[in-house]
Amino acid sequence: MLTNQTTDLTLLPLNEASQWISNTLNKQITKANISYLLSKSKIKKYKINNRTYVSKTELLNYYNTLTTQTKQKWINKYGNNIAWHLAFDHIKESETTKHVHRLHPYKGKFIPQLVEYFLDEHTDPFKPTPYFKKGDIILDPFAGSGTTLVQCNELGLHAIGIDVAKFNCIITNAKLQTYDLNTLKNHLNTISNLLSNHYYENQLDHLENTLSNLLIDYNKKYTTLKTYNEQLQLYKNLIEDYISIVKSYHISSPKPSDKFIEKWYFSNTIKEISIVANYINNLPNDPIKSIIMLILSRTMRSTRATPHFNLTTLKDPITSPYFCKKHNKFCKPTISIFKHWTTYSKDTIQRLIEFQKLKTNTHQICLNHDSRTINLLEQLEKTHPPLYHLVKTQKINGIFTSPPYIGLINYHDEHNYAYELFNLEKNIHQEIGINKSLNKQTITQYINDISTTLLNLKPYLTHDHHIFLIANDNLNLFQTIANNANLTIINTYTRPVLHHAEAHQEPYTETIFYLKNKN
Repeated sequence: MLTNQTTDLTLLPLNEASQWISNTLNKQITKANISYLLSKSKIKKYKINNRTYVSKTELLNYYNTLTTQTKQKWINKYGNNIAWHLAFDHIKESETTKHVHRLHPYKGKFIPQLVEYFLDEHTDPFKPTPYFKKGDIILDPFAGSGTTLVQCNELGLHAIGIDVAKFNCIITNAKLQTYDLNTLKNHLNTISNLLSNHYYENQLDHLENTLSNLLIDYNKKYTTLKTYNEQLQLYKNLIEDYISIVKSYHISSPKPSDKFIEKWYFSNTIKEISIVANYINNLPNDPIKSIIMLILSRTMRSTRATPHFNLTTLKDPITSPYFCKKHNKFCKPTISIFKHWTTYSKDTIQRLIEFQKLKTNTHQICLNHDSRTINLLEQLEKTHPPLYHLVKTQKINGIFTSPPYIGLINYHDEHNYAYELFNLEKNIHQEIGINKSLNKQTITQYINDISTTLLNLKPYLTHDHHIFLIANDNLNLFQTIANNANLTIINTYTRPVLHHAEAHQEPYTETIFYLKNKN
């Protein structure tokens, strides 16, 4: 830390500034975040002995002003009915993705703090009476990646999830298992050794170093060029050099194909994926197999031939270097899964350890079924007798779920790589709301589907149940849905969504509907 006598400002280098502002505001602000502010001249850069510093005062003023402006923007757009306490804007990113919640990416999931707020027994000025107590049973008929079920376990609540997408159920149930971590580590080490042997025997370490040095060289040259034509010619030269080097290692690019893996992965990446997949196929069908499937799937998602700035929405495969909007330099597609696999294996073990410290002696399961038609007791009797007896004797105390947003996400397509590799059955025809044509027919069908789900599941609920539905109700459909299901909307909370998986996505609002029986 330095004090600039001329300006009377306390200055910090970027690493220290990141730590200080994160602790001061109780939210995660990285060195990269501050570097971005400097690049956009949002705050002033101070150079001392060739080292970059920022002012504590200027940095704090920027974020305080930003928070005030953000709140005012929401108020201007939506009025004073915004439930700002449900924005959880003070929560660090590491908390919104705590322990097993980040075992696998999942588009459109809500943060665990939202579940905690409504399901925990705690009281606060906004929720004077708890809705649930320890030992109650919660149902999530659109379980997704299992956020509700995981938090129920942490809070001492039993929970049942339902989802038509098979891979969603694998994600959820894998998060909830208790593992023999030594056995899991041994399997992961064996797989890592297999990948390592392949990596070094094929001199992929040399290839990676050569390509990295190539990009460093070209990125340096790029910063010295001033005209578009000069930059374009440099880019053409980079591609020629890059392709020549990759071909010399007998690695071929992704090719046009109806098969997802052939279309989105380099030949070497496919070989490495096959090494892990073959190992998984020889494992017995137990929790260890499922969690290793999840690590491979997470690795595959990160190593698709798509640019860093467009990981969530695939367009066309990238087969050569590209100018990356996220990193503001030339980047390259991934040709090996080895480093990602190693990173995610270690991260998974750590997250499982963290969650096992918090787990309670309660029951949770996610059933691969259609919530509109499921016979819940019948399915529980087959798959989870303890939950079957609990539901039969005390019934379910409430629902906490986020129904599919109409016309937005096809959850089977989001995990195409996993369905193809693991040969999982698809139930796309059972997904609700995936038709992007928002005409009268599809809207009516959506209303009927959500209403039918609630009517099918209500007999399993206690009479004095609590139902919470999280929705982006731009089309004003949920009053009709409530009427159809013989429910009354007791309250609504308009929540500003500031935390979301897609970094480029603009903040938006969603509504939490609190419903109860009409009678």
